[in-house]
Amino acid sequence: MIIIFDLDYTLLDMKIWKKMLADAMDISEEEYYETYSDYFYKNKIKYNIFKHLDYLIERKIISESKKEVILSQITEKIKNIDKALFPKAEEVLEKFKNKKYKLILITWGDNVWHGLKLNNLKIKKYFDKIVIADKKKGDCVDFLKNDEDKKVLINDNLKESIYLNEKLKNSEIFLIKSKYSRNCSELLPEYSLKDCLNLIK
Repeated sequence: MIIIFDLDYTLLDMKIWKKMLADAMDISEEEYYETYSDYFYKNKIKYNIFKHLDYLIERKIISESKKEVILSQITEKIKNIDKALFPKAEEVLEKFKNKKYKLILITWGDNVWHGLKLNNLKIKKYFDKIVIADKKKGDCVDFLKNDEDKKVLINDNLKESIYLNEKLKNSEIFLIKSKYSRNCSELLPEYSLKDCLNLIK
């Protein structure tokens, strides 16, 4: 069996992680989300904390004189990213690895930023392959298109999961409940990461 994991909101608790990033940049969570929306979301730019910091300085929310200190704080948070993993993340991966399943991580986003996150995550050792997608995930799985093995997609984003599922043979979706698990008209059962331990055999 091949199990394809998403990262953000699936294995990584983004509420905790974004709070850690806001703390690193010496801003409130409210300021974090507001400036994230203004710069990245509205302009459809992939998130990168260093671009975020530059935007905060440009907006004069942060003084240029604090940049080096904040960069040091960001580095420290990245080193401690494991603190933002969902409690069952490593247990699920370890169980599947012990069953000899092939584990693949496909995460969408900025290559530099996601590379930093992944390089500091203890769970990276469980994956046979890691893909940082620069386009739709479903367009980054040519290496699996003709693979007949059963595949399980563990992801919180329903719309993304459906598209990915259409691109693969013999696959099914295991939807993790999040703010993105109801982002299209089709409805699928929602689960927690913990449910993977009992429902995927």
